[in-house]
This record gives sequence, structure tokens and C-alpha cells, in this order.
Amino acid sequence: TQGGDFKFATYLGSGESDASENPVATLMSKILGGIESPTTRSYTLDSSGVHTATRLYAAGINSDAVVGQGVLCNGEARSVAATGSNYIDLNMAVSAAPADDDTAVLATTVYLDEDATQEYLDFLAIGHATADQRQMLACQATGLELQGLGVGELPKVMYTMSVNHWQQVPSGVRDQLEPTSASQGNKPPVNAGLAGIFFGDAASTTRVAAKGAMGGITNLVSYTPIPDRTGYNGIGGWQKMPIGDGIQAELSLLYDEDMPGLHDDFDAGTAKQLIFQLGSTAQKCCAIELQRCYLAAAPVSAEVNGLAGVKISLTADEGTTTTNDLTMSALRFHWF
Repeated sequence: TQGGDFKFATYLGSGESDASENPVATLMSKILGGIESPTTRSYTLDSSGVHTATRLYAAGINSDAVVGQGVLCNGEARSVAATGSNYIDLNMAVSAAPADDDTAVLATTVYLDEDATQEYLDFLAIGHATADQRQMLACQATGLELQGLGVGELPKVMYTMSVNHWQQVPSGVRDQLEPTSASQGNKPPVNAGLAGIFFGDAASTTRVAAKGAMGGITNLVSYTPIPDRTGYNGIGGWQKMPIGDGIQAELSLLYDEDMPGLHDDFDAGTAKQLIFQLGSTAQKCCAIELQRCYLAAAPVSAEVNGLAGVKISLTADEGTTTTNDLTMSALRFHWF
């Protein structure tokens, strides 16, 4: 049988200047299942109402934004918790109430949708030698890993693709296979305003910006091949599977950020929320959100750049708003 795996990486990327979906968001939506994009990317805040740190007024924004979608205001990324006449509410407060003429940027948001129609991916790899070309057909991402999340690094997404069928292509048809368009994709979400780690109680809108470092986010997807003698190489497709230990995140915080509160959160089983933001301006920003998560173990002592800190492990859970997959998704990516 012809099968196997291969890996490649893309930059995490940033949002478009218009309402279109950036290439990485499109690719990841084929893997995670769901994508939500605005019809208008930016809204100017106005006098439709009195702005607060958790409520933004702009004419018509409620007709475009949906609960669970990301929004960037005054350099801080949040998600939409509710909508009303000419306003949106944020899941966590921003640093200060915005003013009229400030800008709210709506995100392209990718989320977990277990019921989405599965889509498979074809790849073409062309090497330097004339005969060095290969097609990988009907592939599915069986691994998805975030890398380069540290300060001074370029955030990337590493994909592990399982191949349903591959073929080496005769050199005579190379001219039919070579891509005719330029490489697609946006720059990594990096600028001098490095953004931050916002980590607070899920039941509260209180702004909590934590000092520390983000570790890995793992167990994002799980697929298994469906045995089928009528399919290529005995594979009839790929079935999305439950993630055994759930989506996991790891971060290290300075000791005086929230101790012994973090230990109390573990003992009490307190639901937390995490927004890990990279970059802080439109077209240079992406945020990763666990809207509801729990400490998987008690905090342990850790060094953070030579400073006393604690390392915590988080397990993501679905949200309590059960309107649709976007509102429930345990993991959401927001590109601005």
C-alpha cells in the first residue's frame, strides 16, 4: 500500500486588510472544521452609546459580529460575549474604556466543528531534479502543533499530514503540475507591542494580564483512517476522533502573579479563560483562546528567565453557551 506521513510548517500569519480569509486560516479551517469571517473588517466606534471596558458601540456592528468571534480594540484581543443594538460585549475587559473614533477590528475566527463536512487536501512537491516530483492525495492532518511562541520567535504551525495515496509524477508532465501563482500567506503576527497573556476566571470579565511565558498548546486534532477495501490503499476516509486527554496548554507565570490563588483554583476546580495574543495591531496580530479551561495539576515551581515562577498545565473545555459550534468551541484562533 502507498501511505505514510509528511510534515510542513507555515507561519501562524495575520489577518487581511479586508474581510477576506487569510490563507493559514483557510487551511486550518479544513482541519479544525469551522471558520467565521466578518463582512466588514473594521468598525469606527461612535456615539450610539457610552463605551465601557467591556462594551463597544458602533453602528451596525451587531449585525456583523457573532458570539465567539474575535475583536481587537486598543491593542487588545478579546472575543464577543454578546451583541445588542449597535454594540458588542467583550468576554474580558480591555485596559480602559475606548472613545468615539477608536477602531474595533473583527477577526477571522477558526474553531472546532465536529459536524463539518470533511475536506481532504492534495499536495504537490517539486524538487530540484527533473524527476523529483511527487503528488500526495486525499491527505488529512493527523497532527497540528504550534511552535515559536516565545518572545523573539516567529510563531509557526507545524502540520503532520497522513497520506491516502501518493504517486511519483512522470517528468514529461511537470509543466502541467508546476504552480503558476506566487506563494500565499501573511507575515507572522509580531510587532514591538508583543501583546500578552490574559488569564483570568471564566466567570468574570475582569482584565487579568499575566507576566510569564507561554509553553506549548497540544492535542489539537485527532483523526484515524476508516478501513475500506473499496477505497485507495484500503482507506475510505478519515474519521475525526475524540481527543483522549483534551486540548492541553502549558504556561509559566511569575510566582507573585497569582499565588496561592492558582493553587486554590486547582483545589476548587475553578474554570479559567486564556487569551494568548501575538502582536497588537491589525494585519500583525493573532490570538489563541481557550474560553474555558481547568488546571490539570497543581502548580509546580519553575524558573522563568531566572525569576521564581510556577508552571501550570491546562485542559480546555467547551463553553457553556451552546448556541452553535463557534460559541462552544474549546479552542479558537482569531486573526486580525
